[in-house]
Amino acid sequence: VKIPFQTPQQATIAKKTLDPDPILKPSDISVQYSTKGEIFIAKFEAVSDRVLRVAVSSVLESLKTVIETIDEFEGKFDEYL
Repeated sequence: VKIPFQTPQQATIAKKTLDPDPILKPSDISVQYSTKGEIFIAKFEAVSDRVLRVAVSSVLESLKTVIETIDEFEGKFDEYL
């Protein structure tokens, strides 16, 4: 899954935010996150279509929260410097 962000920094924030999330059943699913410029990449490997669908849905839901947070706070830290 490739998700474009506006900047490489935003893609990196998404990766760093999702990296610590533990996989509940590592024997059933593997997820690897990376970035390439402003593109966030999530690579999935699963034992079944159902497990894959649940994992992708979960990651997309988490990314939605990350994007909403970036939208809310981006640039606000700079105001206090």
